[in-house]
Amino acid sequence: MKTAIIYYSKHHHNTKKILEVIKAEDEELVLIDVTAKEKVVLDEFDNWTCFRNIFWKLR
Repeated sequence: MKTAIIYYSKHHHNTKKILEVIKAEDEELVLIDVTAKEKVVLDEFDNWTCFRNIFWKLR
């Protein structure tokens, strides 16, 4: 199955780093950086999902 992950990774680029580790385990996975402003046809993929930065603040 062809899978795409559309992601946004700013600041420390931790989201991108995590996704690159996942991609190393699945060569068919396609990572799409939303800031790259590329035209992507999602119909080409069997599955797709979105990831973005997760902010964690301890008080």
